[in-house]
Amino acid sequence: MEQSMIQLLQSLNAGSNSICQMCRIENPDIANAVGPWFSCKLANRGNCIAFVGKIARGDDMGVLVSDKLIDVESSGINLIKEKNWAYWAYTRAIMEKVYGSLDIALLHTSFTNLIKCNNSTTQDTSTSSQVNRCVKENQFTFKELEVVSPKVVVFYTGRAYDEYIRGMQPKAAVQYVDESDVDVSIPIGQKQLSWWSRKYYAADGSLLTCFLRVGHPERMNKEDYVTEVANWVTDSLNSFEPNKVINWI
Repeated sequence: MEQSMIQLLQSLNAGSNSICQMCRIENPDIANAVGPWFSCKLANRGNCIAFVGKIARGDDMGVLVSDKLIDVESSGINLIKEKNWAYWAYTRAIMEKVYGSLDIALLHTSFTNLIKCNNSTTQDTSTSSQVNRCVKENQFTFKELEVVSPKVVVFYTGRAYDEYIRGMQPKAAVQYVDESDVDVSIPIGQKQLSWWSRKYYAADGSLLTCFLRVGHPERMNKEDYVTEVANWVTDSLNSFEPNKVINWI
């Protein structure tokens, strides 16, 4: 039986394994680990998209499914359907623009966070040791993405985490092409949005996956932000052979 993203995190003892225990010693105020907001339907793995945020904010969400791991998928589904914060509303609008409706999009979309434990319920105050332990040593997010093998990944992480995103090259990838440099920005309303895109290719030369790293949608012009990201996602999906199912591993 194939694992879901939350089952994978359970098997890795996310929040309580030996690396996490060291992280908790270094960062005694961090909360429980938070699983993905939601995951694509099993049948759509290898033919799906994913969003990756920086860190889960808030508390009192979800169900404790192991020692220090919370399953928040029920909360995530409610938030993407109902919440009007930019993080949720813009993502919802992107999904609807790409797939035509939110219900269809949810079958093809996964949404998780780069850092699993927070030490603030209102902002990203992650320490360097948190990020290193979670993203580089545990590789939780990379392993989650391997489970669903998305054709497209949109990182809402800004430039601060680029070195970690570079470390998420799929095992099946043998080369990559940067379509835009890490320092590139594009105009969104009266502001600039950081915009780095990279395509990975398999040994046979076929397209394997497409990464886009942008800044957080907060305080960005909604119409421009949604249009730019959704158009990039759609164009990227259209770059694959019809009905192609990919595998990161």
